[in-house]
Amino acid sequence: MKTKYLYIIALFFIGLIACDKDDDLVVAHSPVPPELMISDSTIVLLEEQAEEEAIIFTRTSTDFGFDGAESYEIQFDTVSNFSSNMTPIEFDTSMEISYSVATFNSRSVQLGLTPNEVNTLYVRLKASVSEDVFVYSNIIELSVTPYQSSEVSAYADLYMIGPATEIGWGSASDAIPMFRDPENSFIYTFTGNFNEGELKLLGERGNWQPQWGSSMGSGGSGQLALQETSNDSEPPGITMSAGYQTISVNIQTMTYTIESYDVSSSPVYSSAGLSGSLFSDWNDIVPMTNSSFNPHIWTLNYDYDEYSDIQFRTDSEWWGTVSDPSALYGTVGKDKPNIWLNGGSYLVVFNDLTGQYIFIN
Repeated sequence: MKTKYLYIIALFFIGLIACDKDDDLVVAHSPVPPELMISDSTIVLLEEQAEEEAIIFTRTSTDFGFDGAESYEIQFDTVSNFSSNMTPIEFDTSMEISYSVATFNSRSVQLGLTPNEVNTLYVRLKASVSEDVFVYSNIIELSVTPYQSSEVSAYADLYMIGPATEIGWGSASDAIPMFRDPENSFIYTFTGNFNEGELKLLGERGNWQPQWGSSMGSGGSGQLALQETSNDSEPPGITMSAGYQTISVNIQTMTYTIESYDVSSSPVYSSAGLSGSLFSDWNDIVPMTNSSFNPHIWTLNYDYDEYSDIQFRTDSEWWGTVSDPSALYGTVGKDKPNIWLNGGSYLVVFNDLTGQYIFIN
């Protein structure tokens, strides 16, 4: 019996020792979190100062107690527990990151802050060495007053480039124009055929900045990221699936959506062009060109000498405007009124799937 009790006591102490060792493994080292600092906690954003610096974020390093490749992510939210609109942005490996007024205003609008009013915004830093090993910094409360952007977007046109398009990563001068919403100048769309791959958006044909990519997103929607200048971080591309799709982007709310498009009942025209009073006869047609990859997208470079009325032609069909007849972009329908155009040199693009058109000069 005595031997039995000694055996039980021995097991008890072994259990205590084992527990101590397990606890030591768990609490061997507590990570030292980074500290996040800001240049100003009250931010009033003004559109006339769009290119100026709005705020600077600075951090200290994190000590995880072992060597590892650390990554840092700055997070914004409208609630202090970061359970609502939490939006992460990679901080990269630098100790400091700054935002221009325009970029920070876009981020604020994206988070749902009310323009021209004082809003509360929370920010923190997440430091990690793996998906399971991370630590958060202190939380900073910001007072932010964003502005409502001008009624007309600062970017006249947007262009697509990348492997998802038929030109790939070719010359920025060949980037493919998107169509502009006549009711909202911040919205751009394109319905057509795509490759599987990524694309980016350019604000100027021939230049790689300003450039939009994806901040975060999956499936058919996501958030845009803007690279204003070559000194800013380049965003990842927007991922497209192969086939006919409609991509729509809103550069005011910094969001995008992608939806599949059914072309099974859409006619494929053998020709398209422009006719108008500028020519001696309305039966005269200035032919537009398409491609085998996107047979529904027609383009033309043309110089108009004088103010004139015009219509699009597809085979024997006439397409007139259902939008503002003097607008450089809008929508046309069959047997509708003429479009009136000032003289000038234009890149003309027409989509016979959607009736969208745009004149770029």
